[in-house]
Amino acid sequence: MCRKFEDIFDVDHFIEYLKDDVRIVRDIPDWFTPKTFLFDNIRWTVKNIPKFAPAQFYIDNVLPRIKEKKVMAIKPFVDRLGYDNVPPEINRLRCRVNYHALKFLPEIEEMSDKLVARMRNRTGTLNPYMALHLRSEKGMVGLSFCDFVGWISPLQLALQKRKAGRCLLNLGGGSNLACDGVTKEDLASQEELEQFRRHVTSLAALDFLVCLKSDVFVMTHGGNFAKLIIGARRYMGHRLKSIKPDKGLVSKYFGDPYKGWPDFVEDVSITHNTRTGLPEETFPNYDIWENPLTPCMCRA
Repeated sequence: MCRKFEDIFDVDHFIEYLKDDVRIVRDIPDWFTPKTFLFDNIRWTVKNIPKFAPAQFYIDNVLPRIKEKKVMAIKPFVDRLGYDNVPPEINRLRCRVNYHALKFLPEIEEMSDKLVARMRNRTGTLNPYMALHLRSEKGMVGLSFCDFVGWISPLQLALQKRKAGRCLLNLGGGSNLACDGVTKEDLASQEELEQFRRHVTSLAALDFLVCLKSDVFVMTHGGNFAKLIIGARRYMGHRLKSIKPDKGLVSKYFGDPYKGWPDFVEDVSITHNTRTGLPEETFPNYDIWENPLTPCMCRA
C-alpha cells in the first residue's frame, strides 16, 4: 500500500474487514523485481480506461493483461468504473469499503473528537455547530462576485470583503452582521497539531471528521470532499442537515444591487428548505459517493 494510505488509515482494520471479500496485500511481492517502476513502465500499466466504464470492459481488456503480467497498475483509477452499469454486489462492496473498512488512525479520531467537543463548548454550554467547507484558493475566489480592485492581491481583498459580508456565500449578511467562525488552528494548540502537519492528508482527515460530525454541513463547491461528506451523512441515516446551496439563485441575488437583505433571506430560506441532504433519486452516471441510497443503504 502507498505511504499516504498508511498515514491516515488503519491498515490492519482495512485488511481484516475485507478479508472475506478480497485478498489485500501490504506490498508488491518480492518476486516482482521491477516494482519500483510499476507506475511508470507502460508494460505493467493499464491506461486510457474510459470514465464510468462498465464491468465488462475490465473483464475484456484488463483481466487478460493481469493474467499475463501477474501485477498491473491501473491509472487513472478515479471514476473509471461505472456506478449504474455494474453488478449490485460491486456497489455494495464499494460501500463496505468506503463506510466500514476505511477507518482513520486512532490519533486522528481522538483529535477530531477534541475539536468537536471544543466547538460545542466554546461558550461554556453545549451548543450545535455548523461546518462550512470553503474553497478559498485563488481559483475559487475568482468565481465569486468580489470586485478585485486596487493594489491588494485578489485573495487578500476577497478575505477582507468576506468579513464585510460582501462576497458570495459569506456567512454574514452585511457589515452589521458577523460570523462566529473558527478553524482548527483556533481550537487546538500548535503542539497538538504538529504531528498532523507532517502530512497534508492528516489535516484533511481532521477537516473531514469535524465536518462529518457537525450538526449542519454547508458546502460552497461541489468537489469530492463535499460530496463524500454529504454521502456519508446520508448513509448514516441523514439525521443531520447537509445544505447544498443553489449557487445559481444565490449568485443572481448577490449580483442584484436592488435586492434587500430581508427579501434575500426569505427567498434563500424558502428555496433551501428542500436542499438539506435528504436522499435523492438516482440517475444515469449518478455519483454513488454523494448519493449512496439505492445501491448501498441498509444492504452493505
